[in-house]
Amino acid sequence: QSDGVAAMGAQGDGEIPLLHAGAVNRLCPPEHQAGRMECFALERSDLRANDLNPDATHAGYGPADLLSAYNIPPGKPTRIAIVDAYGYTRASSDLAAYRTYYKLGQCTTGNGCLVIRNQNGGTTLPVPKVSWSGEQALDLDMASAMCQSCHLLLIEANDNSTSNLYAAVSEAVKQGAIVISNSYGISEAKSCDGGGQASNPTFSTAGHVFVAAAGDQGGGLTDCGGPQQPCSLSTVVCVGGTLLARANNARGWSETVWNELADEVCSGSCGGTGSGCSTIVKKPAWQNDTGCHNRSEADVAAEASVLTPVAVYFTGYGGWTAFGGTSASTPIIAGIFGKAGNGASINAPQRLWQNRTHFYDITSGNNLYAPVTGGCASSVHYICYAGAGYDGPTGLGSPNGMDAF
Repeated sequence: QSDGVAAMGAQGDGEIPLLHAGAVNRLCPPEHQAGRMECFALERSDLRANDLNPDATHAGYGPADLLSAYNIPPGKPTRIAIVDAYGYTRASSDLAAYRTYYKLGQCTTGNGCLVIRNQNGGTTLPVPKVSWSGEQALDLDMASAMCQSCHLLLIEANDNSTSNLYAAVSEAVKQGAIVISNSYGISEAKSCDGGGQASNPTFSTAGHVFVAAAGDQGGGLTDCGGPQQPCSLSTVVCVGGTLLARANNARGWSETVWNELADEVCSGSCGGTGSGCSTIVKKPAWQNDTGCHNRSEADVAAEASVLTPVAVYFTGYGGWTAFGGTSASTPIIAGIFGKAGNGASINAPQRLWQNRTHFYDITSGNNLYAPVTGGCASSVHYICYAGAGYDGPTGLGSPNGMDAF
């Protein structure tokens, strides 16, 4: 039984067409500044259910939808950290509203289930910024959706600089989080003020699972798409995005590569999942695709489409709204790792590759701006196009239970 309330114009498969031009709000437009991270959240402003939009209805997938789609059973919950930039004044109360609506049980700062700290572990929190507050709302809600019994640690960096966000990741480790979710990134390309690193000790602490977003700019032919960091680091689980729809099949769901880059109504704002063949990170021994000689991204994928969005409660936009982007798929995967409860004893990316039979293989779609021949070199065609087995946009596939986690 679905717990996502249908919106105006919703189709039977769960797709909600955009109600007007400019309906997608990219929370963090690319800054192209050296050392500045971009969040990967996309919000459906046409689905905001608030006083300014009285005709809208509560829309988007809820926890029961996502648990059903990915066949997620009860588990062994642990502590998940959400790392983001800037403050979020209503984090606890907004999360309480989401969890109350879906009957997930309370997880607030009052009962200790939710802990909020700055990048140094203190309780003096950064100045809020509405864009990154929305990102935090999405992250907290999706982690809760997949693991209602997990304790949550929200670490807020002073700003979106690489140095401060990475300091927040280190603080999450110090605070004892087993799974650490990072819904942000920067292009590896130096021309995009990226550059990245071949490795980073911040994301290499044994006993912790690091999960990061593959980005929303597609597979390399759009605005600074291709490999993103920290996603492309070999110690990080890199998460791509899908369009998840209800289907009349044994699973009850179907998925294709998330790609709305060329949607005319979107005016370039809807995005598509990132993927890539790293230019700087060496290929780990456990990653066995043969076309890309360096690290391939992504490893795994989950729902990210703005046309089949997830429901989120965020007072910054008036209450209920709906989100897409790999900022949605990343905390979904982090939540599954948290629920599986094995994070302290595994090399998370390697474990996925060694348990590749426990995924729904996604075989259709691509993440190019236009599906033109030559968009990917013949040897790495699969980095941009879905197909049987591993491919760049969706990795090994989407979760089918928790055995791979």
